[in-house]
Amino acid sequence: MNERIFDLVSKANTGLLVTGIVVILLVFDGVITSLPFYNLQSQQEFQIGLFYGVEVFICAASQFIYLKIIKRKYSTTSSRGHLKKFADTVYSVVSLTQYFIIALLMVTIIEIGILREYDTFTLRISILLSLGLSTGLSGLLALRFFLWTRYRRDYVVVAYSVAAIVLALNSTFVAIFISLEMQNKPNLIDSSRTAITSTMVVNYDIKQFQSNLSFASFVSLWIASIFLLRHYRRKWGLIKFYSIIFIPLVYYLGVLQLVVSSVLVPHNILNTFQLYSFNVINSILTRPVGGALFGVSFWLLGKRVDDKNISNYMKFSAIGIILLSMSNQDAGLYLLPYPPFGLSTVTFVGISSYLLFIGLYYTSISISLDTELRKSIDKSVGAEFKFVSNIGRYQLERDIEDRVKGITKLVAKELEANSGVEASPESENIQEYIRAVIKEKEKMLKGNNSPFRIYPIDSTPCGRSWDEWVQLWWKWCYSEPIEKSPTSDDSGVHCSRGQIYEKVWFLAGTFGGPPAERTCKIPEGRSIFFPLINDFISFATDPDLKTEDELRAYAKRDLDEARSLYLRINELELRDLNKYRISTSIFELAISPKETSGIPVTTQAISDGYWIFLEPLPAGYYRIKFGGEKLEYDKMQMSMQQNSEIPKFRVDVTYNLEVI
Repeated sequence: MNERIFDLVSKANTGLLVTGIVVILLVFDGVITSLPFYNLQSQQEFQIGLFYGVEVFICAASQFIYLKIIKRKYSTTSSRGHLKKFADTVYSVVSLTQYFIIALLMVTIIEIGILREYDTFTLRISILLSLGLSTGLSGLLALRFFLWTRYRRDYVVVAYSVAAIVLALNSTFVAIFISLEMQNKPNLIDSSRTAITSTMVVNYDIKQFQSNLSFASFVSLWIASIFLLRHYRRKWGLIKFYSIIFIPLVYYLGVLQLVVSSVLVPHNILNTFQLYSFNVINSILTRPVGGALFGVSFWLLGKRVDDKNISNYMKFSAIGIILLSMSNQDAGLYLLPYPPFGLSTVTFVGISSYLLFIGLYYTSISISLDTELRKSIDKSVGAEFKFVSNIGRYQLERDIEDRVKGITKLVAKELEANSGVEASPESENIQEYIRAVIKEKEKMLKGNNSPFRIYPIDSTPCGRSWDEWVQLWWKWCYSEPIEKSPTSDDSGVHCSRGQIYEKVWFLAGTFGGPPAERTCKIPEGRSIFFPLINDFISFATDPDLKTEDELRAYAKRDLDEARSLYLRINELELRDLNKYRISTSIFELAISPKETSGIPVTTQAISDGYWIFLEPLPAGYYRIKFGGEKLEYDKMQMSMQQNSEIPKFRVDVTYNLEVI
């Protein structure tokens, strides 16, 4: 698939649409073999085989799309060092496993289409791979939650820890049960298979235990969702809140199922088999009903957070938990129906577990690496959802503890070697060290002691004045067509275009509009030059201006409106940015006129703005966030005349840089 498809799908609304289609297909996948018309004759019909093929193809394509969306988003994460290696390893394992499962799904379709049969060995491998992947990822998530709870007993985190553990156990016992049930059964299943309603469960005790685990996983997610949504009691009102909260559980327990079934279809018109089938279908529908509640917890949380990345990560978790609540089951596959309906459902359990894991994991990593982001989330979300900022703080404390322990072990070994005195790296004072480190780190963030150096504004970095570098930056900015310009780039794919200077690397702002996040690799040893917010005024773009003084005055008045300048590198906020304002001398620039998209014209221009010129960064990973806002000066008079709000021009850019 081409990049435009993935750009489209990665948008929240389209991603939600894809998930909606998948949910509908999984519902049909789970109920079709329980329908009254599904018998020996119907399972041999061409339409049933065609429906199965289309269903499997759409589900496989959806899994492929999810992996691509995750890859694109995960490639822009701020994680680095051992965190990035861990993320790379997990993604590689998940993607390879899921692609292999997709390949096995295609093999099953081919077998049914050509041979009118399928091999149960292929089926079993697909099931075990998906459930094994889910067990591993749920276990990793439970471990992550457990490590976070060591630093503070947050009952929301504890609730999700329990839910993750139960989900992992449920996946394990589903795999055990299906494997045992499929023993001593035919290796090949064809369209002449006896109706599955006559199949008996052999390992009933394990089935019953797994059913109890399934119920426990549902209840644990339900309780965790209540904790997460509890602050909506005041907003929704007690009656509405508890009605919404209790409907999934009451429905799951079967109380509402009997009421709904008797209302929809009077029981006296159904025979015994039809009534059984209808109630089975009604019972299966509890999973999407519960999943909707579990997912909406994260979806609402994501919508409340202003940061685009955190919002997307939480929506990943929302999608993952909806699909996981539906797919973490045996789906009747132990009955070996023809075609193998239920297989698509089970193969989603791995990818849905990964969506849940990756959403929460990257949320914690992103917040732990960005102090200002934690403050922003606290401010925008407030007391309603401390869960988001808390997991970031727990991750930060975890990272610091790992580093402190590593240093302590190294010092202990040196002390033993030099003095013969045994030193324990697991000191009882380790938590005091961690608190001291965090305290000193916060002091450094509030001060100006930054390890990142900016050239003095009156210096001549790399042999040129700041004025000259500004002019060269503008020429670089307009040297590429708009569709390939680093300034209009949303991902960083074009960040290396036009980088012709041996000692300086340009970064771009935006043309205003929504925030941009870019991933870029730059060579070690290059200084980095970029604007916080800027503008240029030219005779071509503003033909009413006739002299250099008029250009300069216009540019000055425009940038006098600049506000809220900021620059953060990793967790450090660099201050005193107002002193880096530059108004250039007049220079020539080739641009396309605003009123046309024609041939570039050469004109004279003046630039005014706030710029940063960083000294070369050591090799490593860096997250640079910068921007600001100003009034759109050329629209001020019109707005004032109409008594309307003056529009604002905002720049909000994040670069995930790897210096190599």
